[in-house]
Amino acid sequence: MSKILDDCECPVCSNHNVQLWNTISHLEFDLLLCPQCSFVFQPEPTEMFNYDIEYYDFWDLGTHSKEIRQMKLRSAYAYLDMIKERSGINHGRLLDVGCAYGFLLEAARNRGYQAYGVDVSSAIQFAKKKGFDVYETDFMNMSIKDNFFDVITLVDMIEHISRPKDLFRRINRSLKVGGAVFIITPDVFSLSRKMLNNYWFHFKHEHVSYFCPNSLSTLLSETGFELRYIGLGYKHLSYQYIVNHFLKYNRGLVAKGLQFIGKLLPSELALLPIRYPTEMLCIATKSFVHA
Repeated sequence: MSKILDDCECPVCSNHNVQLWNTISHLEFDLLLCPQCSFVFQPEPTEMFNYDIEYYDFWDLGTHSKEIRQMKLRSAYAYLDMIKERSGINHGRLLDVGCAYGFLLEAARNRGYQAYGVDVSSAIQFAKKKGFDVYETDFMNMSIKDNFFDVITLVDMIEHISRPKDLFRRINRSLKVGGAVFIITPDVFSLSRKMLNNYWFHFKHEHVSYFCPNSLSTLLSETGFELRYIGLGYKHLSYQYIVNHFLKYNRGLVAKGLQFIGKLLPSELALLPIRYPTEMLCIATKSFVHA
């Protein structure tokens, strides 16, 4: 039976009966579970993780920059199509929180959006050189007018945030009423996590918050959003990109097996972007102004 931690509060639903859920021994951190909303999280970190350019080295931009750019753009265009389908929005001001090199910004600008980006990583300087309006800072520290953006995107971002309710309250204020928030994040109760168990590639020191459909729906509802879609997400990924990711975050037999197969593939196949089911995708719209 899981141990109840009476002195710990769930950052999503404020439930006080939080349980010790798991210990990721090889990474030396515990994970707590809220039995009320199913949110899983690390105890609040004391240090800021370093998101320098080296954080993205497995993208292999130095060797295959053209192929990686096309792969990232293909996913970005698909995301913009889904935002239009689920919210009806296809223009206006878009902010990508955690924009990194700016591939989603490039796709948004090509579709007619006014594209803005924010990231704590110096990788954002590559987006700045392309002429995008970007800010190298924490989103919570940005000076933004209320009701300013039509769309805010968070791709592989909210799992890095220890206080998600504060983040989404700020997103609520920054969006126009009816504006859309688009989220990609790992599902902690997904099939891939169950198969890989404690060696799931999303268990990382920098990932402090782990959502599932129930906890993410709860968070959005409590911060003034109406859910439009939540379910299995997708990305366009090349086989080589997947191998590089496993080699960085999961150096077990699975990674070695994938690497061996990759060496047998012709380079044009190894670098070909294919749409894979991955992580969790969510779209919601601002239904009211949250105080």
